[in-house]
Amino acid sequence: QLNGFFSAFFAAILKVTHWLVFLMPLGVWAFVTMFTDNCLNESADKLHSFFLYIACVLGANLIHGFVVLPIFLKLKGVPPSKIAKGALSALTLAFFTRASNAALPVTLQCSQEKLGHSKRVSGFTLPLCSTINMIGCSAFITITVLYVAASSGMVFGPLDYLLWASIATLAAIGNAGVAMGCYFLSSALLAAMGVPL
Repeated sequence: QLNGFFSAFFAAILKVTHWLVFLMPLGVWAFVTMFTDNCLNESADKLHSFFLYIACVLGANLIHGFVVLPIFLKLKGVPPSKIAKGALSALTLAFFTRASNAALPVTLQCSQEKLGHSKRVSGFTLPLCSTINMIGCSAFITITVLYVAASSGMVFGPLDYLLWASIATLAAIGNAGVAMGCYFLSSALLAAMGVPL
């Protein structure tokens, strides 16, 4: 009975999350509109460095998605094209929402229905990995902290870069899998360094 209760509760949470995902484009549109308005008031140098920052964040995620993950899949004997094709809707949703938990219902559906994974295995591993396997979050924290700190005049050496990558990786493990979760973690790290946000 307890198992049935928690299974039903989990299914209800997934359904609510599924509906919240439909509201996400409206929130993203509002954020981008406000952000663009703020950017237009900045100097050309600040805009150039900010677009370089965005390129680094996107580049890190694309390298991870199109280079690192396919290598791991090939080492396990799994064709990357099969996984990409079966999980395309989940990958797209996760990329645009930047929230692994928001993409979880679609990820479970893709895993079970399109890729043929068992409900028992995917129901355990995917919720676990959506909370502790935050590679993209780690890249975001590292790049954001270094960008904002460098914009404030701090200088980093090679050892500092390695240290920040390690700190960001550990921080990403404990990060919530929600949209902008990495942003708040980055803000906390910058505040601890005394960098003005």
